[in-house]
Amino acid sequence: MVAKKKRKKTLNSLQQRPKGRPPGWVWFVTAVFVIAIIGVIVNPQCQSDGSMPPPSPNSGPNLSGKFVREGTLTFLTGGNSASATDRIRIEIEIADDPGSRSVGMMYRKSMREDRGMLFIFDETKFQSFWMLNTPLSLDMIFVSPDSTINTIHEWTTPHSRESHSSTAPSKYVIEVVAGFCDKHGIQVGDKVSWRRDSQSVEP
Repeated sequence: MVAKKKRKKTLNSLQQRPKGRPPGWVWFVTAVFVIAIIGVIVNPQCQSDGSMPPPSPNSGPNLSGKFVREGTLTFLTGGNSASATDRIRIEIEIADDPGSRSVGMMYRKSMREDRGMLFIFDETKFQSFWMLNTPLSLDMIFVSPDSTINTIHEWTTPHSRESHSSTAPSKYVIEVVAGFCDKHGIQVGDKVSWRRDSQSVEP
């Protein structure tokens, strides 16, 4: 009897559902659809094809392969000499955060002789670089905190995993096209100076 009574109550409850009320699954599907629409509206980064736009030059590592001027750097050859004939100036791109330092000159297939990249590190220590995913042969110049060049690795091998390390604790590393140091007489003991300026992308 108890079982029959329960069954009757359940049937009565079903019969008493208000007419015209949609079942629960309709509400669930509607809620999911609304949430998806809100997500698209709230996220302005998303493009019409669903992909993310390319990062701006200031938002992280440069993966475009194009040089981005961020300053200038001067080599003072002949030790502490400051004569005009001993100054070699280049335009530089600056890598001063973990993302840009880890990418560096990767994927660059060419670069003008009067351009390079300056790596700035938070800590002064022995630095090591390699050429993974770097098709362009480079000269690597390691610089102490007092702006003195302490190590030079010339004509590095593209795509090599060989480690190129400094012989002294370094705060800065400069990468230029291979042959630059030999051509301009850049040597260990020379000084460098640099300045940051407004950024403009190569036309």
